[in-house]
Amino acid sequence: MTDAIPPTRLDLADLNRAPRSEEQVIGRTAPDTQLSVTIVLRRATDAAMRAADLAALRDFSIRHKLDLEDSGDPDDFVTLCGRAADFEYAFHFELLDVEQDGDRYRRYTETPSLRPGIREVVVGIFGLRDRPARPRPRVDHGGTTAPFWTATDLERAYSFPEGTDGAGQTIALIELGGGYDPQDIADLLASLGRPLPQVTFRPVANALNQPCDADTIQQWLDVIEGRLQLSAVDPKVLEAAQATAEVTMDIEVAAALAPGAHLVVYMAPPTEQGLYKALDAAIHDTPPLVDVVSISWGEAELYVSDAYRKSLTQLLEDAAARGITVCASSGDNGAYDDPPNQTLCVNFPASSPLVLACGGTTIASYSSGIQKEVVWNCGVHGIHAATGGGVSEHFPLPTWQDAKLVPASANGYRGRGVPDVAAVADPHNGCEILVRGIRCSSFGTSAVVPFWAALIARCNQALGKRSGQIQPKLYELAKSESSPFRAILEGDNFFYRAAAGWNPCTGLGAPDGSRLLTALRS
Repeated sequence: MTDAIPPTRLDLADLNRAPRSEEQVIGRTAPDTQLSVTIVLRRATDAAMRAADLAALRDFSIRHKLDLEDSGDPDDFVTLCGRAADFEYAFHFELLDVEQDGDRYRRYTETPSLRPGIREVVVGIFGLRDRPARPRPRVDHGGTTAPFWTATDLERAYSFPEGTDGAGQTIALIELGGGYDPQDIADLLASLGRPLPQVTFRPVANALNQPCDADTIQQWLDVIEGRLQLSAVDPKVLEAAQATAEVTMDIEVAAALAPGAHLVVYMAPPTEQGLYKALDAAIHDTPPLVDVVSISWGEAELYVSDAYRKSLTQLLEDAAARGITVCASSGDNGAYDDPPNQTLCVNFPASSPLVLACGGTTIASYSSGIQKEVVWNCGVHGIHAATGGGVSEHFPLPTWQDAKLVPASANGYRGRGVPDVAAVADPHNGCEILVRGIRCSSFGTSAVVPFWAALIARCNQALGKRSGQIQPKLYELAKSESSPFRAILEGDNFFYRAAAGWNPCTGLGAPDGSRLLTALRS
């Protein structure tokens, strides 16, 4: 196969993404390997355009011995299934099996291409390359996993609106791998004296609820607390424990803070294709009609292809049009969201202006209420974690962010500032969670996302309407003398420092929930 793209074809260069370091090529992908590939379509302006685009893709699939499955309206994607060799011929490239850090996956050797008439229809293609989405980093607990307080204490500290519990609201939790034990959720809520919310499991792309066992969780905690050397534990064991703890934490934080809400867990494989399909399902699913989406996953912008960014942006635009609020984690690697390369970078999809980006704090002083919060930044035994934050290299500065407060990016781009808001992320101040019957602490900006999803759900309940794309309103409210935010004035995330007003560590600051509801009512 030649590397040159024939003049009768158009390349798909916007599918390209920066390569990871230390990637080892194993060999060609077996030609009979069966692939399921998601093709994201351009937005059709009417039914005739949609029908024409589908007809073109159907003809393309027949010509190349691929099976086409139309997801149907309102989804903007179709699925192509077939042999790896047939995909190679259709897209004019070669597929390789590669390995990195114990993960084995596919990638292609040349830029894919399509003939005119098809290329214009396609926005993104996911599933040809199946490199795992970067897992949420293991957060160092500084030698302890003991919770600082319960969810009841947490909602009191942040003054969640009284008389609300999220009733009538649906919160979608996007999860990529791992799983949870329903008994953990029931036991935690019972210990808090709170009703058990309705929790619905929605598998996406044949994903399963696969929590690890209690022994695996205990090994993970033993490593964190220093009773067991990291080198003594299989990395896959730690990964399974982390995935189970993360999924369980997302559900339990949301359930404890909004026990009246309906929680829907959209579980998908941990890939770009998985995240796209899970978010698509959450936004377009009926019933239930989702009110708030929580995404604790993310990836450094620098590793995200233009096609992936455009495809998710289409979904986020749908969410905004439907009045759905989407919350996402700003990451746990500080301003350098590209370990170990130490590149200034923000997390996507949190970097999208269509998303409420959630950063993290540490509670420095507490006595009958939070007296002082600072930027979350832990560094113990050579393991560092801090709230993600910085400036996007791809999304321009939105009109509702102050150009005087958002610095230029590392490359001088005047981009969207991350995060928007914050809350406690430090595991030393963590909220009690129960994982496979073992009591431990919430951790990271991953815990801040369901916190904010629950708070917005409770505000929605009191307001009797959805908040939708709430970011512009929050920035407007933060300017008032009765701002519902506690400014974070101390600390850094390895590069940026906290300051009055918005800052690239904790955004507008941490919320006073009751004041937020009052401000939203006005």
